[in-house]
Amino acid sequence: MPEAGKPFKSTKLYDVAAALPLVALYGWAVAKDWPGLKAGFAALGEEGGAEVVAGAAGRALSLVFAGLVIVLVLVRTVPVRKSTGILPRAVALLGAGGGAAILLLPAARLPIVLDLAAIVIVFAGLAGTIASLIWLWRSFSILPEARQLVTSGPYRIVRHPVYAFEEIALFGVMLQFVQPWAFLLFVLQFGFQLARMHLEERVLEDAFPRYADYAARTPRLVPGFC
Repeated sequence: MPEAGKPFKSTKLYDVAAALPLVALYGWAVAKDWPGLKAGFAALGEEGGAEVVAGAAGRALSLVFAGLVIVLVLVRTVPVRKSTGILPRAVALLGAGGGAAILLLPAARLPIVLDLAAIVIVFAGLAGTIASLIWLWRSFSILPEARQLVTSGPYRIVRHPVYAFEEIALFGVMLQFVQPWAFLLFVLQFGFQLARMHLEERVLEDAFPRYADYAARTPRLVPGFC
């Protein structure tokens, strides 16, 4: 039931209901990848090479990431400010999920050293993403929305640590697929991600007057650069 005195769209029930497609998508990803994770750990017990270890760890982190997103959708607070119109939503969804198009390309045959390097990059990006999401916790959003202003932890270093680490992970994924098409898709997705950051920052600045000062002293993605 809606909370007394509140429009239904301002309730937690609506927030969860609106995110059910996202929950279903990540739930499907967990169910789909679970057999592969078990196979990876079975191979780890039999072979134990560096590439097998990195691959199994990366797959495990992917599942942790998907499960964490589901948890965050369920526990996050109700937004205090949202973007309006269909364009910000479309940009956010393309930024969040556009990188999946790379997986539709043929896999590249890489030298073992480069393949291992790509897996390590994915692992590092996923680990950083998960750590940043845990710090963000109940302020998590996919669409441009404002819940609570987080400026501590990794958010003291850059304004968008989740997106920065996601791009690192996607870069590692991109290396494992046929070029130059994988790189072009990566650049396209990154463009949507930059637009998503801009839209999100506008909402945060509207919701929290002190966000402008925070943004002025904190780089967007790269410490000491931008």
